[in-house]
Amino acid sequence: MTSDQADFRAGQPGYAAAVALCEGFNARDWERVRAVLHADIEFSVAGVSAIAGEYVGPDQVAALFQRMVDISGNTLRFAPNADDYDILLSRVHVAVLGAFHAERDDGRRLEYCYQLWFFHIGDDNLGMGGITVMGDQADFDSFFS
Repeated sequence: MTSDQADFRAGQPGYAAAVALCEGFNARDWERVRAVLHADIEFSVAGVSAIAGEYVGPDQVAALFQRMVDISGNTLRFAPNADDYDILLSRVHVAVLGAFHAERDDGRRLEYCYQLWFFHIGDDNLGMGGITVMGDQADFDSFFS
């Protein structure tokens, strides 16, 4: 990426919020995560796992992310390295594409479980969105059950 491209992305609404979300998630900084979520956020997780469902408001969404980490025994990471995710954005949407890695005490693993986290951009924060698994939904559901 050229410096002009990086400058363009950094100046777009939602870009800084998406970066802060990823960094906050990996650092387990739930206050930082809450701070980038719109007050009226609605977030959905597809599937049949223990985390599937609808979440409303920054507190519920941040609690979802914390629950995902707890279920994983604190091993869940959004991309193994800070630079191993992509941020896609338009005027009204931002999406984070990356691979999750985790291993539970019972031996269940997520390895390169690619997910797309997508959001509507509102007031430079992240609004309505959800998680789409780009792979085996059954593996995702099993891990989070």
